[in-house]
Parts: sequence; structure tokens; C-alpha cells
Amino acid sequence: MAKTKHGGARRLRQRAEKRAKANAKGEPEAEPDTGGHPPPSHLQKKVTKRMRFFDKVAASKEKALAAKPSIHKRSKRRREAVPASLADYSALLGSLEGAAVQSDAAAVGRAAKRRQGLGRGGGKKRSKITVDETVRLQSVLQHPSFQADPLAAVSAHLESTLPAAPPPPEPSKKRKSKHSSAMQMG
Repeated sequence: MAKTKHGGARRLRQRAEKRAKANAKGEPEAEPDTGGHPPPSHLQKKVTKRMRFFDKVAASKEKALAAKPSIHKRSKRRREAVPASLADYSALLGSLEGAAVQSDAAAVGRAAKRRQGLGRGGGKKRSKITVDETVRLQSVLQHPSFQADPLAAVSAHLESTLPAAPPPPEPSKKRKSKHSSAMQMG
């Protein structure tokens, strides 16, 4: 059986891909080579089909890039703002009522059970938690110091409950000595 050449098909395919890339970039189409024999009809059909496909891909890519700015990702800050504020109000209520520190082991256990209910459980637990938090929020909103200046009340609560920020670490003495000796030499 004689070997058949497929070089012509490969060349045609490469030319078609170059033309498709040029069309996608918006460059003017180069004139096709007229030298040599015309390719077989099945290869011409294959090349035209591939060209149509590349044109469709380029068109859909342009549409996708144009549609992308209209899709916005929800910011994490907006989603987390509500639960964080509820936690602050519940803690503010605790400090305003004078129960800042609970040494009773039973009270600590109850608080741990309440926190556990947030992760999983049935709808009844969730609805009970919602009712409890609503009652706490209403009592915070009705507190006179909160009504006078809400931001000051919240900031005072945070200052009293949050731990102090750790001091910045001091740079090591070894680095200073090496650096200073290098500076003296240079």
C-alpha cells in the first residue's frame, strides 16, 4: 500500500487557523496562496466548517466579555455586617446590666449551649434563638445611654470587652548590629 501525503491538509488547517485568529483580532484578511493544486473538496469543507466555528467562538467571547461587568459578586462585608452587629448588641446588653463576668459554671454552660444551637439544630431551636436575640436587641435599644449616643455606647462597650492590642514586636538586635556594621563599612 502506498503512503499518502497529508501535508496539504495540515497546511490548509494552519492557514485557516491563522485567518481565524486574524479575524478575531480585527486584522484584514491576507490573500490566500494561489500556488499549487487546489485542495480536495472534503478538505475545503472541513476548513470552511472550522472557520465558521472559530468565528462563532470569537463572537461568543466578545459577548461574554461585554456581559461580565453586569455581574457583581456580593461583598462579604455586607453579608457579615448583620450577625456581627447582633453579637455586639447582645454583648453590650450584658455589660450594661452589670453581668460583665460570669464566674458561675452553670451560666457558662448555658452560654455554651446557646452558642452550639447556632451551628445546627431544628427550626424550633433557630426560632427560639431569634426570639431571644430580638428581646435582647429591644432592651439594648431602650437603654438610656444607647438612646443618648449609640456610637459612644457601642465604642465604650467594645473598649471594655475587647482585649488590649498586643504591642508591636521589637526588631532583633542581631539584625541591627549587622546592618549598622555594613553601613559603617560601605
